Amino acid sequence: SIRRLMEAHHGWIFNAAVQSVQVNSIQLMKLLVLSGQFIAATSEVDAAAELHQGMLRFVPINDKDMFQQSFSVISNALIPASATTQKIIAIAVEILEHQVVAGKPAG
Repeated sequence: SIRRLMEAHHGWIFNAAVQSVQVNSIQLMKLLVLSGQFIAATSEVDAAAELHQGMLRFVPINDKDMFQQSFSVISNALIPASATTQKIIAIAVEILEHQVVAGKPAG
């Protein structure tokens, strides 16, 4: 998890925090951040609607050691992929490959 990575590389953040909360709900996490009393480590995708509405601000963390992650496209293996599903997967793979070639993080 992101928290475990942060604790391993930057444990002082949690030692210095006055309040620290760990949640398993993205919606609850966003509500806590919107309260103005918390910050959160998450992906831009998780908060896309609130970012678009200007309610939240995304600040990228550029720590290559901490956020070396792979990104995968998944689909249900028990259901045959429709033409639409195959096209969406192909587009996602193409975008990710383009980002890697451009030197941008894929995840």
